[in-house]
Amino acid sequence: MGKKKITDQEIADGIFEEIKLSMKRVEDAHSKDGMDGTLRSDAYSRMKDEDLWDANTIISEYLVIREKKSILPASLRQMIILLFELASTNFWAKQAKKEKDAKAKRKQGKK
Repeated sequence: MGKKKITDQEIADGIFEEIKLSMKRVEDAHSKDGMDGTLRSDAYSRMKDEDLWDANTIISEYLVIREKKSILPASLRQMIILLFELASTNFWAKQAKKEKDAKAKRKQGKK
């Protein structure tokens, strides 16, 4: 039984889901911080105000940033890069864990 090869579509879908999870964590952290009083404007607030707080938009803008063609302010570019890289790292870490678990299960089945 060979190792299952992951498709480009599965990678794209996985990173998209991880971006949504990362966005949710930022939103949750922001709502908890907001209980203590008014927050200063930050990249999250600016992205929300400018309707950029969307996983599809973040992925699209990340690609524009990589081509060095983005016209967004540096703080928003940094937030988008951070979200994408965090999501990508989380996705690949989960993939590695799945492979490790599958390998352990195959090894255990041979005994």
